[in-house]
Amino acid sequence: MAASACAGCLSGGFLNLGSSRGPQWSSADVDFGVGVGGATLGGGIRFRRSRLQEFVVLKVCANGQNLPQNVDLPAVLPKKKKKPFLTPLKQQKKNRRPPPAGDGTARAPANGMLVQRLVPVAHTVIRAKGICERGVARLVENIPVKTCRFCTEVHIGPVGHNLGTCRGPGSNSRKGLHDWLKGSADDIMVPVEAYHLEDRLGQPISHDKRFDVDRISAVEELCIQAGVDDPRYPTVRYSAPVIPKFRKKVEDASRSGDAQDISYRIKENNPKKFAHPLDDTGWTEVSMQEINSEVGEDVETSIEIKDDEDMDSEALACESNSAFGEELLEICAEDDLESVAEKTLTAWEIMRQGSRRLMTKYRVVACGYCPEVHVGPKGHRARNCGAFKHQWRDGKHGWQDAALDELIPSQYVWHLRDKNGPSLEAALKRFYGKAPALVELCVQAGAAIPEKYKPLMRLDIAIPTMEEVELVV
Repeated sequence: MAASACAGCLSGGFLNLGSSRGPQWSSADVDFGVGVGGATLGGGIRFRRSRLQEFVVLKVCANGQNLPQNVDLPAVLPKKKKKPFLTPLKQQKKNRRPPPAGDGTARAPANGMLVQRLVPVAHTVIRAKGICERGVARLVENIPVKTCRFCTEVHIGPVGHNLGTCRGPGSNSRKGLHDWLKGSADDIMVPVEAYHLEDRLGQPISHDKRFDVDRISAVEELCIQAGVDDPRYPTVRYSAPVIPKFRKKVEDASRSGDAQDISYRIKENNPKKFAHPLDDTGWTEVSMQEINSEVGEDVETSIEIKDDEDMDSEALACESNSAFGEELLEICAEDDLESVAEKTLTAWEIMRQGSRRLMTKYRVVACGYCPEVHVGPKGHRARNCGAFKHQWRDGKHGWQDAALDELIPSQYVWHLRDKNGPSLEAALKRFYGKAPALVELCVQAGAAIPEKYKPLMRLDIAIPTMEEVELVV
């Protein structure tokens, strides 16, 4: 249960969530938490239910919006433990239940077909990725980026911070201090690669064939499986829905036994129909009218199989016409640094939002022990995991549903309010906030701070001086 109230309403009393008749005002079961770790929200207020023993975050009004005052910093997961499951095990068992008897068909993309309403989203995501890469490469030339020699810590600013957060080799002798070097664009947008699947319904990649398969960007592989055709990486497109288990063509969706051989339902992509390149990497983009005209009648008949029964025709039309609310603009050579930062930040949000929508239909799995990511119905079988206790698993990956930050890492860095001011000190660490590296880079270049990142940056907390830190209550 979530509670929200204006900060001015707190002067008249306290909100009691323990009554079954709804919220009431009283002074019982209230805990003012000022810590920044654990279950306490830094600078906020938490309410304790006497029966359920749960904490409910009180949200305050900020600029007319119902946003949290500040949030906890992202937790650093231990390397000697497996990552928590994104989906509970009980829900995973429920999702693995077989379909009802007599129903041999599946919805797209499990039946080999593309989800047509996500095809323009895939083209938008791959275009936004190219804009982000070009924008970050240009911003890094003007904004100093520092990276640690011994760990993955990144700092954006003229001078590296003095926070003792290094956990690399020899960190004890250096008291956790970092050894800063000049960073690059890969430190801002961390590259995540995955195996390219020519047939996403084919056999998983074995350990012996791991060097025979190309490895490309995981976001690019997700967009290719969602409908983007790249001449450099051929893929198989299905002209009719199939039964995934037997890989047979279904002639009649109401008759699961009426199927033909595999040779009747595969066609290779034809790169010649894509004439206009998307960017300098060889990507291509077409409109929905061109896609519908090129696909033919076979796919049009297969679209009758519903994949989203909860969405009406009007909502699908709105998503096809305008996939995202913000406009995606190309970066020109005449743009100043602030304009490049604004366009890069917009492309970053569009890429993450579009990837999240693609992941709802096209499965992405990640290893629970290492950063390996795979795009496909099931993970590959290459035994190249070198994380904690990989000898017990013979190098096999522990596949589980991937989070968005595993596909597109945010790479959180400490937020620097004044890039010309003093460096960050360890004694004032609890007053500092964080932000994704790309967001921090664009903000220092002159872009406006998005509202969703302001609570994480802790902009409402006044940072004391070194002489005042002992007087802070």
